[in-house]
Amino acid sequence: MTDTSLPVAELYRDLSERLEQIVRFDVRVPESVVEEACQFAWGRLMDHRHRVRRESALSWLARTAVREALKLQARAGRCVSLDMALDGEQGGEVPTLAGPEQLFERRERLASIRHL
Repeated sequence: MTDTSLPVAELYRDLSERLEQIVRFDVRVPESVVEEACQFAWGRLMDHRHRVRRESALSWLARTAVREALKLQARAGRCVSLDMALDGEQGGEVPTLAGPEQLFERRERLASIRHL
């Protein structure tokens, strides 16, 4: 039985820089996100190398990496790091749990609003 899978090492050598350029151009994100998205795409190519044709490998990789970069960017937009919150960056505050007195006071306020 012959192995018809892609020579991933050869493709990596030939396409890795171009892939990073494509992702960098298509999605304006920090370099670390570009690198992580490209690494994810190469990993997915390893999983699907039997299904991807050599002539379509770059477009497959680019599509996969761009989608991953967008996901990472969206996830980063929803999350504020604890350090940033403590420093007061991005207007974020570290949420604190209400104590028993605060919970009681909130319940009392809600009860008084219900009677209006």
